[in-house]
Amino acid sequence: MIGRPYKADMLEMLNQLTGGQVIFIDDNLKAFRGVPSSISCFWINRAGVARSSDLPSHVIEIETLADTRLLELCR
Repeated sequence: MIGRPYKADMLEMLNQLTGGQVIFIDDNLKAFRGVPSSISCFWINRAGVARSSDLPSHVIEIETLADTRLLELCR
């Protein structure tokens, strides 16, 4: 896991919701380099430090666990 410890509960919830391996990365797009596209990645962009177009295609930017993109993925 890459990210701030206080968001560990979000990582756990993402893993439970998706039933797969999730890498959580916070506020640093460089951390995505080298992450295989087979791993589901979620980036919590609370600081607004980048736009979705700046993210690799296998990374899903979400605002909260209620984000519609996350809900659609978990269906």
